[in-house]
Amino acid sequence: MFLGTERRKYSRYHFKIDIEFVVKNETIFSTKSRNISTGGIFVISKEFFPVGTVGILNMEFHFDDEKVIITPQGEVVSVMSAIEPEKFFGMGVEFLRMDTQSEINLSNVIKSLGL
Repeated sequence: MFLGTERRKYSRYHFKIDIEFVVKNETIFSTKSRNISTGGIFVISKEFFPVGTVGILNMEFHFDDEKVIITPQGEVVSVMSAIEPEKFFGMGVEFLRMDTQSEINLSNVIKSLGL
């Protein structure tokens, strides 16, 4: 249980999607998210990457009967181990940059989750 002061800038929404995390033009892993916000995403993986690892996230949403692709650059900002019995790792990935269309698409997805 968390008893400290909340430091997050953005509200998180429970949301599971498939994600690829690409570092240096190599697909490092394919995994699923646990939650998402305007500022980042929390992913679950059997592997973990050190804080500071930067890569591109390939995320595919189905929104209003359309396939929406969002490809922000992200940085691993936190790593949690053993969050599930199978020894999965959790990684907080902060969105650093994304193109304008990805920003619009992410905003629309977040708004739909907040309803």
